[in-house]
Amino acid sequence: MPVVYDGRCIGTINLTHRDGYYNETHLKTVEAMAPSLVAYFLAAASGT
Repeated sequence: MPVVYDGRCIGTINLTHRDGYYNETHLKTVEAMAPSLVAYFLAAASGT
């Protein structure tokens, strides 16, 4: 799942498990927490 900030993709969140394991509930949870990860993605991109 892409993490988007200011109109551009700054990283991704990848869920890996066996095929069919994740469902819409998992996706909604990840979508809800993605905004809280933006600062970490930006820091990693800047090297800080």
